[in-house]
Amino acid sequence: MSFNTPPRKRVELTLADKVKVIQLLNSVPKMSQTEVGKKFGVSTSQVCRVNQNREAILKQWESNSNPNRKRKREGKSGDVEEALWRWFVNARWKDCPLNGPILMEKAKQLAAGLGVHDFEPTEGWLGRWKKRHNVKFFRAHGEKKDADTQSAEDWVRDVLPTILEEYDSEDVYNCDETGLLYRALPRGTLAQKTEKVSGGKKAMDRISVMFCCNMTGTDKN
Repeated sequence: MSFNTPPRKRVELTLADKVKVIQLLNSVPKMSQTEVGKKFGVSTSQVCRVNQNREAILKQWESNSNPNRKRKREGKSGDVEEALWRWFVNARWKDCPLNGPILMEKAKQLAAGLGVHDFEPTEGWLGRWKKRHNVKFFRAHGEKKDADTQSAEDWVRDVLPTILEEYDSEDVYNCDETGLLYRALPRGTLAQKTEKVSGGKKAMDRISVMFCCNMTGTDKN
């Protein structure tokens, strides 16, 4: 009677594990490839391949890719995905707020420029792209350059009353401004998980409307 031994399931190392393998192979005291393979439950040949590709692995790690990713998958239209990733990094370096619709529209433009005419990005495609590059959505709070409200309050309390004493109420006017936004930016942004996201920005396009009246209310415009 013969028994068939089931094949051992192949263990796929994550990107973070591969970096640890490289570190152990170059540690002091140095561990052998056999010892490292036993530590991670993989074959010596797999450890050898990791060591042979160490430059590419470390470069991928430094680019803040998803450390838990195992096999690298190019996905649909790899050239488009790579072009979108380069554009994304450049846009975030300029602190541009980004969201899903913006990325999908840009992907279509990049695909057309690369001659990929049958490319149509979907929510599923974008979700996989974000997972591969460790991109998350962060909600921005406040604005990068908030007003100095404390100084304004101090001025109103301590300085303004002495100025108003020299004028009649009919000659003292209060003006206010409101902005009508017609091309508002996203309230948050997509960014890499390791990125520090600053506060939001005001909308780029707005119409300012002024309101003015005197203290007695007899003159309004």
